[in-house]
This record gives sequence, structure tokens and C-alpha cells, in this order.
Amino acid sequence: MKKSWMLVSFMLAVTFLAVGCGSGPKITDNNNQEEVAFVTETFENDFVSFIYPTEWKVTNQVNESIYTMITLTKGDALSTDYFRVKIQKDDTTTPILDLVNQFAKLPNVNGTPAESVTYGETEYAKTSFNYGGYDQVHHQARVGGYLATITLQGKDLEKDEKVINMMNSFKYKVQ
Repeated sequence: MKKSWMLVSFMLAVTFLAVGCGSGPKITDNNNQEEVAFVTETFENDFVSFIYPTEWKVTNQVNESIYTMITLTKGDALSTDYFRVKIQKDDTTTPILDLVNQFAKLPNVNGTPAESVTYGETEYAKTSFNYGGYDQVHHQARVGGYLATITLQGKDLEKDEKVINMMNSFKYKVQ
């Protein structure tokens, strides 16, 4: 009886320890000053790797020799929030801010003027716009001989701490 009680106690301690060790970055919850762990998954292919929160799901992935496209959606099947990554060969010489400004000026986009933002180790040009009734933020960067585009769709996603952590975690593998 004493051995089984010790075994149960040991198993409970190991379980609590494992549950308490979340993966991913930690933030402070300003309401109660407790640290909250982001539980994350890792995405990786030949072009890129990054972490994403477990409530986001990879719903589409295309890998070809010259490009990749990954779409993650948040929440249930009815959610319209998404995080799309496209990395493709870049054969343009237009400066990245000009390229994003050209995109922003398209009649069906009508976005904000392009501005520079940095996430992790990458500097992007970004524009914000409303497309089909949905708020979107379009980011583009040159990475080696490739053009990386990240599009966020959803209200205030760019301000979401988990999305910011996703953006900061990007490691491009292309040169």
C-alpha cells in the first residue's frame, strides 16, 4: 500500500511538472502580473520555419520548387481570421516600399501608404486595407532571391500578442 501511494504521488508530481512547462515565449498578464505561457506548434518546410499558437491550424499548404504558400486559420471552421505566408522567387528590382505602395494603390485594395516594420530579423514593408469587408494587413520583404509576403486577415490581428510572436519567430531558409 505504501509503495502504491508513493508511486501515485510521484506520477502526480511528474504530471504537474510536465503541464506547468508550456512551450513558447512567455508574456506577463498585466491584470494579475502572472506569467502566461503560449502553447505553440512549429511549422517548418524548405523555405521557412516559425511557431504558431495551438488555436491556429495549418489549413492549406503548397510547396513547389520556386514557391511555398501556407495558410493558418484561427478558431473554428466559421472563423474568417487567417495568417497567410507566400514565399516566391523574386525577379523584380523595384524597392520594397515602392512595390507595396504599388499594391496599395490598386483600385480593389486602396491601402494605406507603405511603411517599414521589423519583426524578428526581417524588415517588411506593410500596408493596411479592407478587402471584401475584412481588415487585412499585407507585409512584404526581400529574403535572398525571394519575396516573402505575409497577409493577416482579421480585426486587430497585428496587435495580437500571439500573432506578434508568430511574426517575430520567422526564420527564412531561402537565399
